[in-house]
Amino acid sequence: RLGWDASRRGGRVETFVWAVHPDDRPAVVAAMERCASGGGEFDMEFRVVRPDRGVHWISDKGKAFADESGRTLYVTGACADVTSRRMAEEALRESEERLRAMFNQAAVGIALAGVDGRFLEMNRKFTEILGYEAAELYDLTFRAITHPYDRAATGRRFTALLAVETFDYSTEMTYGWTVCT
Repeated sequence: RLGWDASRRGGRVETFVWAVHPDDRPAVVAAMERCASGGGEFDMEFRVVRPDRGVHWISDKGKAFADESGRTLYVTGACADVTSRRMAEEALRESEERLRAMFNQAAVGIALAGVDGRFLEMNRKFTEILGYEAAELYDLTFRAITHPYDRAATGRRFTALLAVETFDYSTEMTYGWTVCT
């Protein structure tokens, strides 16, 4: 229910189209016309403006049924208000952007590695500290660049992390400037 009185707008379809946000209306009308001309379907998300001027996101699915000659007999459809989901998606996107900015602009080196120890991602500061290009590090593991006297301790901490004996660890270690294999 969109909140508009259909009797004041000329009918149900007209009221529906009138409620669609002006920026989304051309695409919605085009989809409805494609659907109605020959028994098609549509599946869209778009905004509607309610009588209180609140904007809501709608997920709309519809199907037109036609006779043997292709003449549309009727159209069925269902709308669901997906505003909460869309707002949550937007909040998540914004949060991810903030996290990405913090990761990339951190004053300390940060790297992510897979369970095999291979680098998955790193910030620029990490590459500056190590003196490697990111492309070089993607082909290496932490072990390969860790100084030999730090390898055993680092290996124990990493094993404990994988065994869920600990959930995180922070350490200082020496990285060699020569790749050791």
